[in-house]
Amino acid sequence: MAQVLEFVGNHPFLFSLLLIILALTVLNELWRWRNAQPRLAPMEAVRLINSENARVIDVRGSGEFESGHIVNARNAPQDKLDDHLKELLKRRKKPVLVYCGNGLSAPRAATRLVEAGMERVYVLRGGLQNWQQAGLPVTRK
Repeated sequence: MAQVLEFVGNHPFLFSLLLIILALTVLNELWRWRNAQPRLAPMEAVRLINSENARVIDVRGSGEFESGHIVNARNAPQDKLDDHLKELLKRRKKPVLVYCGNGLSAPRAATRLVEAGMERVYVLRGGLQNWQQAGLPVTRK
């Protein structure tokens, strides 16, 4: 303990940086926890789609969508998501499953849907890549 106090006394700038980094890390995690939408594994997503008729939204670009997507998914690219909000908000209480290619950009789209008024928004954990690894069907129609 004496060495820690000595270090703090000798290096106040470094110790201050450490405290700032710790505070920012905690704030970031709290923000993610507060704004995060539930993430579903592929089999949980299948259950949601089958039992509650969840709408499936693919937020990848149209070229990627045409190369393969979840059956009955609708394409609403991330940069054009606002154009699809009016239609989605007609079913604001129904569940919506949002996915992308690898699960990194879908959470941002899900947050946007919640901010717009959707009540039950879920993210497919790992995106289409995880869906395919689970052996679930993909279509090009």
